[in-house]
Amino acid sequence: MRVRPMALAATQGSIAGLLVLCLGGAARAAPAGAAFAEPPPEGTTETLPAGSTPAAEQAQGQPSAEELQAVADQVQRLGGPGPEHQLLGKLAGAWSQEVRYWLSPGGEAMVAAGTGRNELILGGRFLTMAAAAGEGPMHTESLTILGFDRRGGRYTLVGYDTWGTYYITGEGLYDGATRTLTLAGANRHPASGRTEEYDITFRWAGDDEVVQAVVFKLPDGGTYKAAEITWRRAR
Repeated sequence: MRVRPMALAATQGSIAGLLVLCLGGAARAAPAGAAFAEPPPEGTTETLPAGSTPAAEQAQGQPSAEELQAVADQVQRLGGPGPEHQLLGKLAGAWSQEVRYWLSPGGEAMVAAGTGRNELILGGRFLTMAAAAGEGPMHTESLTILGFDRRGGRYTLVGYDTWGTYYITGEGLYDGATRTLTLAGANRHPASGRTEEYDITFRWAGDDEVVQAVVFKLPDGGTYKAAEITWRRAR
């Protein structure tokens, strides 16, 4: 959920794998610092060394079958869900929401009720969180996609809602000691154009209760909690 006042598509795995294989082969075939050979002067004939053929020269520096298989295995390993995705799976299912939000620092909290349904997609690689809360002019629908990028070892977030035509992003780590997932991001305010930094956190109060918060980082070094959403698993 975004707060109005302050504020995917994936390619087929086979295509990504082919790209990595091609890049890996090119990197092995062209050593660092290598340059294209100068063409022979006009009117001269370039000859090959004795015993060499164009096919033999082309074979030099190419990755072996074992190297290609190692790259393919690495792509496959990083392309599938890992243990970290099990944390996202704990959020799957139907939930009720108690939403509290503040229009300004120190202001009075506004309260709304909502519901959400979260679902693992793409073979358990991502979690979609579809929610709706509030009534009348404050009614909000949102779609959040959580993931874990095994390349860099960080959780990721992309969020959309009915308050705008833009999206927000965040990335970060999970702290097992506090059972808190913290995703940091920055976004340009739709009205002022000012870049605002924020943290979106998910704290597990139990297996069936998760507290989400949106906290903005103020220019003076302080913070401003703009929203708090308590998710409770529907019975």
